[in-house]
Amino acid sequence: MLRLLNRRHHPTSASTTNTTITTNRAVISPLDIPEILELIFSYLDNYTIRRSVVRVCRQWSLMNQHRVFRDVTWCQSWGSFRRWKTLRKLPGVGRFNICHLPVEAKETKMPFDGGVISALEGLEVDYQRRLEKQRMRDSNNAKSNSKHVSMGSGTWKTATALYEFTPLREMVLFAAFCKVTNLNQFPFPSSLTRLTIQTRHSSYAQCDIGRILKMCPLLEELCVEAHEFGEQWTMLTVTATRPEHQDESFPNLQSLVLVRVVFAQDDFEKLLPLTPNLKELKLMGMTRADSRNDNLRYSWTRLFGALKANNIALDQAHFSNLGHRMSVEESHMLLTDVYPLSVRDLSLWALDVTPRFLKTVFSQPESLTTLEIWWQPSMNDQPMAHSDPSLAVTHRLIHKYLCTCPQLARLTTLKTLIRLEELDLFVRQGYTDLDKRQSAKPNEKYRGSPASTSPSASVWQCRGLQTLHISFRMPSAFRPVYSRILFGYISRVCPALEELQIWTPQQCHDIVYNKRHSSKLELPLSGGLCLLGRLQYLQRLRVVMDERRKGLVGQNWELNWIVASGRKDVKSRKKRQQEIESWRNWKANEDRIEKSRANSRQKQSSQKEPNIKSSNGSRTNTNRSMADDAEVLSQLQNLGLILDVEDMMREMEVKEIRPMPSLERLSFDYPILLRPEEELERVFP
Repeated sequence: MLRLLNRRHHPTSASTTNTTITTNRAVISPLDIPEILELIFSYLDNYTIRRSVVRVCRQWSLMNQHRVFRDVTWCQSWGSFRRWKTLRKLPGVGRFNICHLPVEAKETKMPFDGGVISALEGLEVDYQRRLEKQRMRDSNNAKSNSKHVSMGSGTWKTATALYEFTPLREMVLFAAFCKVTNLNQFPFPSSLTRLTIQTRHSSYAQCDIGRILKMCPLLEELCVEAHEFGEQWTMLTVTATRPEHQDESFPNLQSLVLVRVVFAQDDFEKLLPLTPNLKELKLMGMTRADSRNDNLRYSWTRLFGALKANNIALDQAHFSNLGHRMSVEESHMLLTDVYPLSVRDLSLWALDVTPRFLKTVFSQPESLTTLEIWWQPSMNDQPMAHSDPSLAVTHRLIHKYLCTCPQLARLTTLKTLIRLEELDLFVRQGYTDLDKRQSAKPNEKYRGSPASTSPSASVWQCRGLQTLHISFRMPSAFRPVYSRILFGYISRVCPALEELQIWTPQQCHDIVYNKRHSSKLELPLSGGLCLLGRLQYLQRLRVVMDERRKGLVGQNWELNWIVASGRKDVKSRKKRQQEIESWRNWKANEDRIEKSRANSRQKQSSQKEPNIKSSNGSRTNTNRSMADDAEVLSQLQNLGLILDVEDMMREMEVKEIRPMPSLERLSFDYPILLRPEEELERVFP
């Protein structure tokens, strides 16, 4: 193949002298051949292409023009001039993020902002006009080619401009307090290939999937999600109007994700024959219009039969009814009839996670790359979100498998729920009051528990994680040591992360003492958010502290180190330095307690030989994996200590190490990811 391309791009020039043929052929590199370059570029992610490839040369930039598109965000809470200026950037944009948050009553006469509606309608008119011109141009080229085909002339196409027009391909619409018919009035552009609709306080809103698919014939991925579901007045009802013509279908649709919505099963099954190429189907936390009528609940046995009858073979799937678990028969059908033999993307309802079920799932070869454990309480009672007794087994099982199962070592995406107990390797969550007095002592519960040099709880084996979404539960009201353990564990165990999302409920319920406590994740400097600065590849960070709460506990100087201007600001640097100096007694108390626990550990080890096990408790573990575990554990020795935060801040302030150098998008309690500078400006106006 290379020889053929070599001849094509570098024809030989022969000169004959005294019947001797001399061939001069230039030596070329595979990177000089456009066909090979196109193949290489097709395997690269968008971040690499934008940051590296397009900067190499003009040829590479033009070759990747169709792979790189602009991302624009518009928010209703912005000022009028900023909103108008943002809409002026829409022509040629690839992804449009729309955020409709609650505004004053005088501004809510229309379902959606009139400027957005007009801008989208203008884009649609321009898109249709360009399509018509393209059809006419193709028709003329076809006629021209037919005239010259006898002369052997090849086809060619002249570009109308240096940069081709990029139609709007992706849209994220977040709407709060939708009315009944708002979503069915929105003008979705026909050029969309990916659409995400998220609602909060839906107020009996309706979303007609059939209308959307008809308006957007190129749509490949559709996600409709209702946030904060529970009470009837927040319901989002999904319908599917059938097309006017019997033969009309939606062959381009490959992914359909519905989260916490009301969608009658009869109507949904009528949609299946119209989507023959569906590869991803996720019905997550499906609910009923009447929660007292069990007949309206989804029958998975019936649905699996409908999928089989329509010859729909899924690569990715999730099926769950809010507040209910699958029967044994449904679980068996899910594994045998729905999931492929070599599943790569596994999404499970937390209530369905049992030892037998996981043993069956993970008995397959090591092909799993995505694991999602999803959970949502059945009632509008968020305190029970992680304290439900039925989830106690789920927490332990998932953490155990992440530490010991070889099938999970190659995970690149993990979405799960985690308790602090699983991450606290050195039992330091009791260090809650060491900053308050010079003779502070740890919590009585942890006073006699020596920290172990080789913790019995191992670390996760999936060191190559690129995406991590966790729902985090704290054992009591927030203490800085809790977030230090969380951020410190993630930064050491998952160094390759590119996307991180952390969600905490508003309150948690303590089953032992039968009382509620606030679980709001605060972000003071001592909380250790700076520990995430070790993540060199992190591009998107979102810390969500419950969808019903507003505001961020923290000050500007405690967070503006994320951006270059904050790291250079003299006042902020001085305040951070003063804060670090005030930790002197705090560190002394930690050091004293650590020495005391070390002495207790020595006494125990002298009485009983320590039994240090490998990461999976099996002799079959390789020396390489044991060495990796030992290296990570050595890096985690200061997990949860204020010393860990001080060391990281010293590296940033003194050594001028840039934290999270790849960060592009950031969000604190905001539905749409913004640039770090924009998000900090929003939080601290």
